Amino acid sequence: MFKKTLGLYLIVTVIFLIADTLQAQNILIWDNDNSSHYYDSEEGESRNCEYGIQRALTDNQVSYVTRSNLPLDISDYDIVFVVLGVYCVG
Repeated sequence: MFKKTLGLYLIVTVIFLIADTLQAQNILIWDNDNSSHYYDSEEGESRNCEYGIQRALTDNQVSYVTRSNLPLDISDYDIVFVVLGVYCVG
């Protein structure tokens, strides 16, 4: 699981290193994972599946909005991350 988290963190970081107008982006994290989580063995804690994306964005000083329901109109967002979880909870 550590490799997946690290891989996701690196992918998100690279996306934002490429963007010139990074601070102007409107970003939505759609938390659509039925509250699934994973155990982060490196830090010894249970984490929500959106944690890696949120951490990468925060570390790069990028603002974002996390919602558990998808807005009817997402045209205000430049980037939408869809978090589907690691397994079916319900």
